[in-house]
Amino acid sequence: GRRSRPGELQLAQGAHVDEAHALAHGLHLGRCIAVALGAHVIPGAAAWLQFDRGAIAGGEIWRWLTGHVTHFGANHLGWDASVLLALGTVGERESPRRVAVALLAAAVSIPAALWWWQPQFQLYRGLSGLDCALGGLLAASLLQYRDALPKVAGALALVFVGAKCAYEARTASTIFAAGAGYVPVPLAHLVGFVSGALATLVGKTRQ
Repeated sequence: GRRSRPGELQLAQGAHVDEAHALAHGLHLGRCIAVALGAHVIPGAAAWLQFDRGAIAGGEIWRWLTGHVTHFGANHLGWDASVLLALGTVGERESPRRVAVALLAAAVSIPAALWWWQPQFQLYRGLSGLDCALGGLLAASLLQYRDALPKVAGALALVFVGAKCAYEARTASTIFAAGAGYVPVPLAHLVGFVSGALATLVGKTRQ
């Protein structure tokens, strides 16, 4: 048969590496959702892991990050986990490294923003801020494409997130999840979205 040229071999090897990275990061997403599910079904787990301002001040610093995997009900968890899986899967096909950076940046910056700028919130739960980070990553990545259609899609995503956060801030109501027993936190969504958008500064996407 025909021998592969060096350039073809390098491309093939690169493709295998990309697939391995995407699989590894996909497993990370699955683990994140599994932890969130565990926090929901194990009695007392959500209360022990949620972002709790008083408990954090008392030294329970793990809550700074673990609050993201806790939720206020099955409907809340279902929406957040579904969006995380969907957007995460799309993001992994573009750049697993950017997905990791976006999620890490949002996981740290969202509780920081809540701590400093929204002291009225004693508790915070949910993956929605991380969902918005993946949305910001996708929107900003689309805007970097040369073709017009991806740019339009990215711009529409920006408009949608802005309108969604404005609606939440004005009405204190959720758009998708049922919102039973809690109110949305638009600041968390905006900070997450910006964190994801800034993650496009890392590496390159496939265009």
